[in-house]
Amino acid sequence: MSDKMTIETSIPLIASLVESLRELNKNVEKSKTPIERKKAELREQGIEVIEIKRKGANTR
Repeated sequence: MSDKMTIETSIPLIASLVESLRELNKNVEKSKTPIERKKAELREQGIEVIEIKRKGANTR
């Protein structure tokens, strides 16, 4: 009987945690630059993204 009770109380907790993770993910996505969002979108589609960093005054 305790297993059933544990499952019944765990499901809402898990659902709540999943919702919290979704909200955190939205906040992370909002903090990304448009270029970072586009790269993430391409990676999700299975397209490999290669970054080329130029050397110059802006690099340290």
